[in-house]
Amino acid sequence: MAAYTAAGISGASPAKTGVQAFILGLAAYVVPFCFIYRPALLLQGTAPQVIWDVVVVTVMLISAAAVCQRYMLTHLKKMEIVALLATAVLGFLPFKVMDIAAVVLFVLIYLGQRIRVKKEAAV
Repeated sequence: MAAYTAAGISGASPAKTGVQAFILGLAAYVVPFCFIYRPALLLQGTAPQVIWDVVVVTVMLISAAAVCQRYMLTHLKKMEIVALLATAVLGFLPFKVMDIAAVVLFVLIYLGQRIRVKKEAAV
């Protein structure tokens, strides 16, 4: 409701504002499910397990946000969008192998983005 009120005040399209509000609020819908699948987020586990789960969920949320905005350090290419979407899904699943795959894939995309930003800045 707040998004539609804000759209009315600003004179923007209510539909576009509502979609953008949903995209920005996506983390608020996903994080409670992460608590169910990853009780270490609630500090129920060993310190390494808590740290690992925080890293994985952070990677998952950053990946999901980057996919929604189609931007991370620079504009995302289609393959990067697909890979980040896979990273977000893999990070949501509570399996160690999937966690490692998600973090590695995210790091590879991040490093690729950094290289592309440096190349663009040099040109």
